[in-house]
Amino acid sequence: MANKKVSIIVPVYNVEQYLNKCIDSIISQTYKDIEVILINDGSKDSSGEICDKYAKKDLRIVVVHKENGGVSSARNKGLEVSTGDFIMFVDSDDWIEADAISSLMEIQNEINYDVIMFGIHRENIILGNITATDFIAQSFNDIDKIKEVLPNLIKQERTNSLWSKIYKASIIKDNNISFNEFLSIAEDALFNYEVFFKIRSLYISEKCLYHYMIRDVESLTKRYNPLKYEMLMAANDYLHNAIKENEHSKEILCSAQYIRIKNIYSCFLDLFASSCPLTIKEKKSYIKNILEKEVLKNNDNNYQIEDKSYRALKFILYTKSVNLIYFIVYIMFMIRK
Repeated sequence: MANKKVSIIVPVYNVEQYLNKCIDSIISQTYKDIEVILINDGSKDSSGEICDKYAKKDLRIVVVHKENGGVSSARNKGLEVSTGDFIMFVDSDDWIEADAISSLMEIQNEINYDVIMFGIHRENIILGNITATDFIAQSFNDIDKIKEVLPNLIKQERTNSLWSKIYKASIIKDNNISFNEFLSIAEDALFNYEVFFKIRSLYISEKCLYHYMIRDVESLTKRYNPLKYEMLMAANDYLHNAIKENEHSKEILCSAQYIRIKNIYSCFLDLFASSCPLTIKEKKSYIKNILEKEVLKNNDNNYQIEDKSYRALKFILYTKSVNLIYFIVYIMFMIRK
């Protein structure tokens, strides 16, 4: 295969402190046929100027300045202007290995996969530790094989992130796949669900090529978003409907149900975040309202997942006891904290 162009889309918003390292890691790639698309999403700091400075030095860089519309809006603009055969997404405070794209394109030269997944290094700046994903190299070259592996990828939340994948551009553009700009949570997962139901080939690489930087160790225990439940369920509802439309197995329905229950508990855990303004009475009312909406909607309750923690959480939900759930979630939060 002749050299194919790779478009690397980087949404940029108020990241002047980290942006140079991100861009340097991209333009220093050993694979040279790249297009770097920097979408300045209305930054208030010097991020926009940094983008322009790099664009003057490297003709492979395209800069788009736009009004702030959120990360999904920025990524959609990047998709719109991209001209590459393959697409990668990099967050502007992260960075990639110098041989990241060459490693991926060597794999592409063999089969020309629709999607390649690869490992990441999670670098916790606060705690000073690094963990790496543990992938085993695997190749899937037909729809049936992808259907077999997809339940585990969903259950393990491997489909949640953008930055551990390279996509064939035609899969995205020919199917009019874009980011839901009304979601600020689960938009990456929803995008990937749409992609993964269209692909016919997939490669999972054991190489860790992306550095995901964790800069606020306490953010997960302090964040509260009153719309989180609706956004997570929008992604889960799409997943569930797509599974049925594509006649997938009961195993993948189990995975969708697993993620749904996990997401419900994630919403409950946020009630104990320091940023949550609700009183105890209001928190219990929130739990009650979700239980009334839910009834674990999708009627797949006869499917069993052999996961003791999942089954326990599912059982607790089915009690519909607000006080019990409140107590259990509080204990979970304190352990997690």
